[in-house]
Amino acid sequence: MKKLLLSSLIVITTLLAMCGCEQKSTEIENNVESKTTETSSSAINTKAMEKYGDLKTFESETLNGEKFNQDNFKKYDLTVVNFWGTYCKPCVQELPELSKIKESLPENINFIGICADSEGNEDLAKNIITKTKSKMTHLKCNESINKAIAKNIQYLPMTVIFDKDGNIVGEIMSGAPMEVAKEYTKAINNALKAIGKKTVIIESSTTESSTTNENSSDGENDINETTATNEQTSNIDDDCST
Repeated sequence: MKKLLLSSLIVITTLLAMCGCEQKSTEIENNVESKTTETSSSAINTKAMEKYGDLKTFESETLNGEKFNQDNFKKYDLTVVNFWGTYCKPCVQELPELSKIKESLPENINFIGICADSEGNEDLAKNIITKTKSKMTHLKCNESINKAIAKNIQYLPMTVIFDKDGNIVGEIMSGAPMEVAKEYTKAINNALKAIGKKTVIIESSTTESSTTNENSSDGENDINETTATNEQTSNIDDDCST
């Protein structure tokens, strides 16, 4: 009888211990999940979102007519978005370099463009993309995107980095930097660090670009002539205000 009671006590004690371990394990998992959520929240640039907006919800199309919405962001840790205009020379001149950066990025980062004045200028925008040999996906700036964020952008080019959910992370890049690859590498890596991801190395093609400009001035002239065809906004080619 004593042996039976002792065995029963041992079984009960073991079960209680197991339940206690399971409860502690659950508490640890919940704490880890909570900390992860806090880290993700702290990575969001709330000030920028208050000023400009976000891309949490939007519906648009590429300049080729393909559907594109926030679900496309979910496929990547980061989506870098360059807002540009057909009338903006600095915007157009940096497109070839941005395309090279896009090609050098890992699979978890996407890089797209949004043509701010695409409405009524789709053919011109497509022509610019062809001439600059841009391999990025370019979206139309329709009512949905304009309402979400574009209406608050006053100067072009402007580059904004978004997370999977369409929140702004990292700093806003306003204007075309002198050292494109260097500045974009810095901005992208700061955003990656903020969301706890590995940083990347982007190879600079500055030397190649300068050589190309010296030996192929005709190509640059083609780009300038293309932007100049937009007569309605040619008077703001240099300051690129929207």
